[in-house]
This record gives sequence, C-alpha cells and structure tokens, in this order.
Amino acid sequence: MDRHEKQIILLNCNDIPVEALDQYISNRVFEIKEFESHRLSADKLKELRRLADIRSGVLQDEPTVATLSATPALPDKPKATPVAPTPIEKILNGELSLQEIDFLLKERKLSFEDLETGGVLQKAINSIKYFNTKKGISKFYNITDLAPMEEGRTDVYMVGMAASGKSTMLAGMFKYADDNAVFIPDTYNQEGNTYMGQLKRDLDYGVLPMGTVKGSYNYIATSFKDQKGTKHPFNIVEVPGENYARMFSEGIKSETEYIKGFVNYIKNKNKKILVFVIDVIAEIEKFTNPEHFNALDQSIAYNNILAMFRDHRILDRTDAIYFVVNKFDALKKDRYLFDERPDEELALEFLEQNFSSLLAACKDARERARNKFKIKALPFSIGDVVNEKILLEYKGDHAKVLVNNLLEDSFVVSGGAFWKFRF
Repeated sequence: MDRHEKQIILLNCNDIPVEALDQYISNRVFEIKEFESHRLSADKLKELRRLADIRSGVLQDEPTVATLSATPALPDKPKATPVAPTPIEKILNGELSLQEIDFLLKERKLSFEDLETGGVLQKAINSIKYFNTKKGISKFYNITDLAPMEEGRTDVYMVGMAASGKSTMLAGMFKYADDNAVFIPDTYNQEGNTYMGQLKRDLDYGVLPMGTVKGSYNYIATSFKDQKGTKHPFNIVEVPGENYARMFSEGIKSETEYIKGFVNYIKNKNKKILVFVIDVIAEIEKFTNPEHFNALDQSIAYNNILAMFRDHRILDRTDAIYFVVNKFDALKKDRYLFDERPDEELALEFLEQNFSSLLAACKDARERARNKFKIKALPFSIGDVVNEKILLEYKGDHAKVLVNNLLEDSFVVSGGAFWKFRF
C-alpha cells in the first residue's frame, strides 16, 4: 500500500469499521498512534488497544463464570440444529455466483432439473445452460499483437481497473447499436469483430461478459451512424485493468518497454475520446468489503493515468473525456433510492463528492492542453443482474446515451474521403 492510499484511509478512519482498522494494525500497515493522530474516536481507539493487548497476551478475554441459581431452574428446551441452506436456496438468495453454479453442475452436485423444480426462473436457467456450454475468448494479445490503429477514425480508450465493467459496457453499447440499426459492419480488423460479436452474443443469452484474459488488450475497429445516416468510424481500445495498475506501480514516466510500447501504440494523429470507467461498487464497499482493502484507489490511479496522457501530449488531440459511473443501479439503491432527479445529475453529484480531485485535475489538464476538450459525467447500468453474471433484463437506456455522446463528439465522414469534425 502506497502513501497516497494510506493517507486516504487515515483521513476516513472514523468511517471504517473497527474490525478493518484492527486488520490493518495486525498486518502492520498502521500503528494505533497514527489513527490517534488523525482523531479516531475514543471508543474505537479503546477497542483497538484492547484487541492489540489480547494479541500480545497482555489481556485475555474474561471467561464466563458459572454461578449457581438460588432456585433450581428448569432445563432449557433443546434447540433445533441449524440446517445449512441448500444450493438452490443459495441461488435464489443470490449467494452463489454464476461460476459457482456452473462448478456445481459440472461436478454433478446439482442438475438442471434441480434448478427447474427448485423455482429458479426459466430465463436464468437458460443463461446458466449457455454459460455451461460456452467457450470463452482465451486468446492473449500483447500490445504488439494488435493491428495498427487505422488513421481517419476517432480513437476511444476504455480506462478502468480490473473488474470495473469495461467489457460489459462495451457489450451493452454494441448490443444497443446493433439492435437499433446504428452499427455499420467494418472489415478492417476481423479479430476485433470476433470479440465484439462474442460480447453481444453473451448479452443476448443473458450472461455478462467474463472480461478479457488477464493482461490482454483488445482492439475493435467499428462504425456507427447518426440520425442523418452519416458514418462515424471508431478505433476502440480496451486496455486490461491489470495493465493500468502496472502503469500506476511502475510510474507514468517509466522507460520500460511496456510503457513505451503502450504510448507508441496510442500516439497518432487521430482525435481521441477517453472513457474513464468508475466502479461504483468498489467505491461504496472500499472500507467495508475486505476484497477491496488492498485494491488501488480509483481516484489516485486515474489521476496518475490522466497525468500520463497529459505528459505524452495525448490530451492535445483529445476531444472529450467521459467519467462513466458504472454499475449505476447499485448507486441508486445505496444513496438515491427515492431521488427522482435525472441519472446524469446523480452521476455528476457522486463524482463531485467522491472524485473531486480527479475532476479538478481533469479541468486543470484541459486548461493546459492545446485542445479544450469536453468533460462529461455519464451513468451506466446494463440492466437487472442476479448471481453476479446472469442478466435477467437488458436495459439499453444508458447505452443509448453513451452511443449518442460518442456520435456527438466524434469525426464524421462526408462525401467519401472528406473528413470534418462536428462541434
């Protein structure tokens, strides 16, 4: 954990459960005096010291002392032994993920007949059957394996940490474009078309994409058309979250072949749109879910990635930066359940409250860049999801907004070889 992440935890220590604080102390990430100097509440400090004394053997939990009752007491009624929930009950309660359900099926500890008789929705069962037989995309692409990005297109870079939902967002966008006759077939990069088709197929069968192979890039050359029928060609590059984490850890000015290879690939004459994917669930649970305790802080990581784009003058050719609040339905349930304001307004408020330094850095970078790019806050949700990966209902409203913004901020083709930019 670096000093920036530690500083964020210290500043927010009163909002973090005492169990999580104690875990940091037991793992020697922090000392109690550090929390004390950042005004941790007296009750939490007292409990942390008590837990530390127990670990060191200075203090022991007081044993319960048995006492005789003055009058004989009737024996307690025997308590029923708790019955562990069955796999079907866990599925219905959302406690098992799609991958865990698939494992039980392949181990013959569960059958599709069990799912049907147990009350699992038929639509969910169909999705499970598809996932049970599908072959995922397993080919690994280094940056050097990708086809060169074609000139005369708008480059779109998907920026996001691992599991932030970049692949799901792309799948939702492609499904909307195809279902609504916005998509125009493009033959420049067939491998990208294969990946795009797989993403859409997964959604059609009610399964969220499994994401990219760890560390692998994807490049899609595609085109959308606007309401006037004008073609907007795009280069869409999906960079795996693990690689952004590597950029963060190695330093944005690192001269390693890895960093230089990435910069050389994206540094061209095309106009660009940068899409920063904000993982709402990771942000909401970062102080309560142990899975997120050691994850990179999104705001700090994205600040560094933005600085990399700035230092390598990528922003001079950038026309728009989108901060997309992904998994937006979770944010609505957590903070805005009865709020009837437009989703775009709620997304912006969330960013201003939780990513103010990132927004400020972006505005400052715009002032320094040759091109005064647009900055937009957009919500995104794919629809109703259960068991982590089963899509019961696809909702294309947010995908439509994303596609329309891309059309608004990108190049258009007019009269064959003549290119112009729409303001």
